[in-house]
Amino acid sequence: MEIHPAKPLEISVFTPFPFQKSAQVHNPMADFEEKPMPVFASKSDMLLQLIALCGELPITEIRRLPMTTAYRYKVVGALRQQRWIRQYVKDDIRAYRLTAAGRNHLLQQNPERFAFLKDAGLEVNMYRSQINRRLRLHTAAKVYTTMILAGFSIFADEKTLLFQYRQDAGNRIAYYNSSETKDLGIEGVKVRSSRATGVLLGPGRVLLVYNTGQTLMKWESQTELRLYALIESKLCRENSVYEDDDLGGLMLGNSMDVAYELLTSTGRNKRNSFQLRDTFPRFYYCPSTTQGIQQLRCTLRPDVMADLRALLLSDLLPPAPDAIMEQDAVDAQGRPVLLALDFDMARIKRYHDACEMFQIQGHLCCFDFQAAVLEKYMTGTHAVIESVSLEKVIRRYNLM
Repeated sequence: MEIHPAKPLEISVFTPFPFQKSAQVHNPMADFEEKPMPVFASKSDMLLQLIALCGELPITEIRRLPMTTAYRYKVVGALRQQRWIRQYVKDDIRAYRLTAAGRNHLLQQNPERFAFLKDAGLEVNMYRSQINRRLRLHTAAKVYTTMILAGFSIFADEKTLLFQYRQDAGNRIAYYNSSETKDLGIEGVKVRSSRATGVLLGPGRVLLVYNTGQTLMKWESQTELRLYALIESKLCRENSVYEDDDLGGLMLGNSMDVAYELLTSTGRNKRNSFQLRDTFPRFYYCPSTTQGIQQLRCTLRPDVMADLRALLLSDLLPPAPDAIMEQDAVDAQGRPVLLALDFDMARIKRYHDACEMFQIQGHLCCFDFQAAVLEKYMTGTHAVIESVSLEKVIRRYNLM
């Protein structure tokens, strides 16, 4: 085995598209059915529907919506004046809830989309004052907001039922909430305590979605692995819509700093503490930020990821057939290269542990906003971190 001497950690900026886009340049997006952000009649309509979907929408999520501060105040004020929403404040947490008048308005406007408002047994329709129940609704609300901003389908009338999903129905990416996921009869009883907020389906991807926020979430590995096996059985075996390798997890968090905590968490011998070794073979991380949403759009586009992969590997050597560790290529210095654009935490950890075990210098390619975290995490291996401009990728593939 060839072991390279330790070198200072370096970050370089890789520019994948230095040329001007032209008609002669291959565009992998040409045959992809582009689906715009969910259509709303107005910003007030978007806010009202989001509050209905979440049950209780914290003010922090309203600030993430695409509107200025002044206009946001105007929209909220108009909805309150019509008595369609009301403010609820307790434990210093301010949020908005739907009123009976607001519920009736939405049912008249679109009875198919808002049929769930008639189900008094759903948690979003059971207004509670306990802090833990409210925070659970807020966790789901952050996921809903992220999915709307990413342009994914979230409403029942925009998508098929979860286990009737067909890839040949189009390239629309759909998010199914926990009530849609856990409606599995007797089989679903064993996963009722899962902390998954839902399932995200797209071309070649089935992702169990979690939201850890700013701190590490509790993780009951047996329950989550049961849910993983159940979804695998339903969508990859019985329905034959997906391959086993298409299934994985998606962790959302407040920032990239949380990703470092997830990568390095050892559990500290605490019960139900998060450790990557107790999760799934593929577990992606995206921060709930503008850059994270753009990363998520890329990850859910197999054509984009395949084209980026081909560009990044074009000047590298293929990995050896008898490679002792996970890798995508080998660079000119003989270092194993890992493409980490999708920030698969499970794969990054396996690569990191192998570099440390065999004392090999690593070489990772990632988006520019991910570089600082990988630099910190890979310090012990003196890895080379090569960053790709996310802004240029978004412009190149028209993922705005």
